[in-house]
This record gives sequence, C-alpha cells and structure tokens, in this order.
Amino acid sequence: VTQNGCTTTEAVTVTLIDPSPPTVDAGAPQSVCIGDQVTLTAINPDGANISWDQGVINGVPFTPSLGTFTYTVTAILNNCVSTDEVNVTVHALPNVSAGADQVICFGDEVTLNGSGADTYFWGPTIVNGMPFVPQGSGPFVVVGTDQSTGCQNTDTLFIQVNPTIPVAFDVDNNVGCVPTEITFFNQSAGNPVMCEWQIGGTTVNSCSDFVLNFNNSGCHDVTLTLTTLDGCISSHTASNFVCIDNDPIADFIVDPIEISTIDPTANFVNESMGATDYIWDFGDMMGSSTEEHPSYTYDPNNPGTYNVQLIAISENGCRDTTVKAIRIREAVIFYVPNTFTPDNNGVNEVFQPVFTSGFDPYNFHMTIFNRWGEIIFESFNAAVGWNGTYGGNVVKDGVYIWKIEFRELETDRRILRHGHVNVLR
Repeated sequence: VTQNGCTTTEAVTVTLIDPSPPTVDAGAPQSVCIGDQVTLTAINPDGANISWDQGVINGVPFTPSLGTFTYTVTAILNNCVSTDEVNVTVHALPNVSAGADQVICFGDEVTLNGSGADTYFWGPTIVNGMPFVPQGSGPFVVVGTDQSTGCQNTDTLFIQVNPTIPVAFDVDNNVGCVPTEITFFNQSAGNPVMCEWQIGGTTVNSCSDFVLNFNNSGCHDVTLTLTTLDGCISSHTASNFVCIDNDPIADFIVDPIEISTIDPTANFVNESMGATDYIWDFGDMMGSSTEEHPSYTYDPNNPGTYNVQLIAISENGCRDTTVKAIRIREAVIFYVPNTFTPDNNGVNEVFQPVFTSGFDPYNFHMTIFNRWGEIIFESFNAAVGWNGTYGGNVVKDGVYIWKIEFRELETDRRILRHGHVNVLR
C-alpha cells in the first residue's frame, strides 16, 4: 500500500477449496410389503452433511404407505451440494381367505383350500387341497403368499370336531341250533339318539338289549351303527359273529341184523348226517362209546332186547337222538350123538339129543325109523330118549334114521333136523 509516497506491505494466507461437489448414493431401489419398515442409508464417502426429504432420517426405519415413492438425499460439503434419489415401492398384501369355519365328526376327513394368494402353507402336516383327519377341535391358520411380490397374509378358520360313540356289543351265545333265540346287548357308552342293527339281512332299530329269533341255518355278520345328537355316526361290523346250525340227523343200522348168544357182537354203522361227534349208549347199563362206528359185545349170558341210543352232535353243539331196539337172541345149541350102545352096561345106553339152550321143551318131537322107513320109536319129551328097543326087544346093530322137530324159543320158529345113528351092542 503506498500513501504520500510511503509504501507498506502485509502477508495474507489464501486457502484454495476443491470446487467439486461431494459424492452421495441413495442406495438401490427397494420393494416391500405394506406394513414393512424401510431404512434409507445414503453412502457418503466424503463425510458431507446428509438429509432426506419427506421426513426421512438417514439410517432410521420408517413405515411407508401403499404406493411407489421417490426419496431424495442431499449432501452438502463446503457449500457444494450433491443429491441422489431412490424409489421405494410398497405392495399390498394378498387378500387371503382360509374358508368358512367347519363342524365335523371325529374321524371325518377335511380338505382345506386357501384363496386370494398364489401359494398356501397350513403347517408341516397339512397340504392345501389334500384331505386329512383332524384329531381335535381348534383353529387352523393359513399363510398365503403372492409369488410376484413375496407378500404374505394370513387367515384363520375354526374346526369343531364333535365326538362319536365307540361301538361295542355282545350276545348271550353266538352259536345255536335252528330254531333258537339269541339276546343282543348294546354295550356302547354314551347316549346315541339312534341305534341300527344289521344282522344277516335283518334290520333292528333299538338302543336297548333285544332278542332275535333265528329259524334258518348259517353264519351272520352283525353291524351296529350309532348316531349322536350332533349327527355323528360310528359303526362296527363283526364278521360271522352269529352261527346257527341245523340239527343233525341221528341214525344207525346194526350188522348183523340178527345177533345171537353164540356171537353177541354188534357192529354199529353210523348213518347220521350233519354231525361231528357221537355218544353211544348200548342199553345194558355198562357199555358206551364216542366212536363213529363202534362195535360192542354183549354178555352172552343175558339175551334179550336192548335199547341202543345214539346222540349225534354238530360242530356247534346241536344234537339229535335216536333209539333203536336190538335183540340178542338166545341161540339154539344142541348135540345129537351118532352112536349109542344099548348093552345094559350102564354107559351110553340111550339115544337122545342134548339141548343146552334156545328150545321150547314143550314143543319137541323125535321119531326113529328103521331102514325100511318104519317108525320104531317116537318121543314128545326131550328128556325121554330111545333105549334101542322095538317091540320090547333090543334092535339089531346097524344104522337107524332119526328126525327131530322142535320150536326155537326165541323166535317161535319150528326147526326140523334129521340124521342117522349107529346102534352097537
């Protein structure tokens, strides 16, 4: 500085400032769902002063409304200003519906179908549109997702699971013989309003015990269906639960037809039908058997009539009885000698048949003939024999013809026998 010829000098420090504006980056565009928070944080490498419009604070979350918004960030450094923009799009949530509440019965299948979104999630064990069986009452929540935006929404429905009644029943006897009565017992707990029985084609509506008559043979399925006040139905079927048999037919024949005390063994041929087991009573208060075709030997010392009883038993215990009389005939046993010696020595002096059993001593006739057919002796008493005389004299040695006629005591049959006897003196 020069004034009045005088010169003065002063030093001044001058700082040169970079004239370029600060660097600022508002970040990448964002897409969110309504209700989501957004945080805008600008990239500011130069350390400028940062500010956002629309009330946004850098790095602080906020919740934008529905729509697409442009947010501007301003950076100021050394009076130099820079700006940047970022778009934030806020999508609406899908209008998800779980469907109407439901009332079902225990054991019923349910199919849940969400609507209003692209995909649905009900939980780890439930698939949208696939049937399943709820194990109890409760809420069921579905999460629906819009695939294009990724936005999700939820909805809830309630399923009321009404209980059914466990079915239980029994009978007093599940086998019988035609005709028979069987009592059915409803042993189910609870209070059903309807009980329907299906028994071999017969329908019975009764929640109480009842008696059913069976007049035909066969095995029958039994089904009991119960209905509760809520309309829930439960049912149980027991296959071939009741089996009814026809009575067997007991019958037999005896071989041989005629049995005598000589061989008092009877062979019984069982001709019963519809039986699997047998009980025999041979009528002598001693013999019995469970064989199908037994044989039995009676006491030969006790001829007579015996009432033989056969009880035929079916697989289910049905019985039929038949009784038949069989006769053990006393056999005619006699012996006729072929030689006698009327020589007055006291040995073998008389010719006569020897009867041991089976003949009527009051119906006896014996005739002795010589070789010319002349009757030389006749007797009507088996105890009286021929002493070898004719006309008061002993006959000559030789062969003589005899004829014996008698009545069989057991059958009243007349029997005629003839032969010859040798006379030796």
